[in-house]
Amino acid sequence: MIKVEINGKTYEYPNGITFAEIAAEHQKDYPYDILLGVESGNLRELHRHLTKPGKVDFLTAKHIAGLDTYKRTVLFLLLKSIHDICPQEKWGEPAVKFSLQNSLFIEMIDGGKFTKKLAERIDAHLKEIVAADLPIRKRSIRLAEAMDLCREKNRRDKTGVFRYRRVSRVNLYELEDYQDYFYGYMLPSTKYAKYYRLDVVRGGLFLTLPTVDAPDQVDPPDHQPKVFNVLKRTSTWAESMNLATIGDLNDAITRGEMQQIVLMQEAAHEGQLSEIAQKIVDERDRKIIMIAGPSSSGKTTTSHRLAVQLRTHGLNPHPIAC
Repeated sequence: MIKVEINGKTYEYPNGITFAEIAAEHQKDYPYDILLGVESGNLRELHRHLTKPGKVDFLTAKHIAGLDTYKRTVLFLLLKSIHDICPQEKWGEPAVKFSLQNSLFIEMIDGGKFTKKLAERIDAHLKEIVAADLPIRKRSIRLAEAMDLCREKNRRDKTGVFRYRRVSRVNLYELEDYQDYFYGYMLPSTKYAKYYRLDVVRGGLFLTLPTVDAPDQVDPPDHQPKVFNVLKRTSTWAESMNLATIGDLNDAITRGEMQQIVLMQEAAHEGQLSEIAQKIVDERDRKIIMIAGPSSSGKTTTSHRLAVQLRTHGLNPHPIAC
């Protein structure tokens, strides 16, 4: 037997018991689903076994580590659902393009478009997977084997990451016939993924997830069209520059192209400032142009660069930093 302390009380458990089994006994003491265990200060996935005496705690989605584990699991289930409903031979593979607040934007790598009807089928199948309470298994395989699997699925984003790993093994998560690589913890079963929302935005899927403030509810997303357009434009530009993934960027760096990438980005930024300047010139009645952003994000620098662009149009701007 292993003696542990949980919430100030001492308990004894048999060798080999999982954190999921212990969590089930203590779930009544937590307002939200237990998602991770903590053994003597170390995070433990719920499928892991209790190994030593000490202090045991549990995390829910009110803790960022628990919420990240939950989000990762929902995304895994969504990719599995897409895999089942949209055969790879016809649709290709889905990829997360960017995040916006508590939402993820997902597109097909080969350009396939999601429709409302298709999204409803994917959502219905995802709910079936959740209701079935299927086990999510974690297995360790050789790095070379993982790369072969990703090449087979045309997962260029994953193979690009694996090329620069310095370890010989990789952890994959499996759900029935579907498997994928995720950097981080996963829940042991599909039953936990109860809270999410799926919408179609510009031919892609918009997956909205809970927040730390409200772990058991998902409000309608704010698509923020202007921010969305900037992120979409950035994603498209990166693809056109063959820099769509971390692997692409690593490849470019090893080829000694970092300075060229910086210059290309600077040129693209200058082009966007030129477009903004032209819009201001076209609307001469605008007297004040405001630039908002977090501290040290480049507001003052941008204002001066925009001022240069406006001067080329014969205007006399006065940048003011405050």
